Amino acid sequence: MLTDLDLVQACAASYGGSAPTWGTDVTHVYLSQAKGCNIVCFEGTKDIQEWLIDFEAVPADARGFDHESLGFVHLGWWTDVSSVADEIIAALKTMQGPLACTGHSKGAGEALIFAAYAKTFGITWQRVSTFGTPHPGALNSLVTSADGCDYWNCDIPHDWVPTVPFYLSRPRPLTVVNAPLPQYNNPDWSAAKMESHHIQNYEAAMGLLFP
Repeated sequence: MLTDLDLVQACAASYGGSAPTWGTDVTHVYLSQAKGCNIVCFEGTKDIQEWLIDFEAVPADARGFDHESLGFVHLGWWTDVSSVADEIIAALKTMQGPLACTGHSKGAGEALIFAAYAKTFGITWQRVSTFGTPHPGALNSLVTSADGCDYWNCDIPHDWVPTVPFYLSRPRPLTVVNAPLPQYNNPDWSAAKMESHHIQNYEAAMGLLFP
């Protein structure tokens, strides 16, 4: 049976530098398989500068977008999702077997937006779980706790990304986890006090939940 350990491993693999299955210059989406399930994974933010762009460089009146089906969502992430959504949905409708959606960091917000949007086109998800998940918007209850979890690593210091952006809500409560040992091998994240957000911490935490 597919677990969130399988999904976090798909997220970790998305940072490996391979060509995405679908994408643009700024949006990379990967298709993989685990335990008979097709997994759609949105790659996350690779460096702190992308977060500064997301949360500081966008004018306040342009940060949100009132989508007719999803409600008020993050404008930048919706722009990313909408650039690839139709192509991915068309491909998913031709696939055999169950479907799952996941992402880490910025990719987590985009994964939730895409999962909600795809539901409006008849896509059924076996699992939608994300890691280090910022606020994408409430998504009109199209993604709920029955679909999966949004994980928050609360070791010391805790991952601050799931607490922002402040002007948006989230579709379901966060699920708190604690990485067994901090994995701080990315100097860019470490210098920015972002160690707890690193994908390896979430992978380690899922390893405890799904041994």
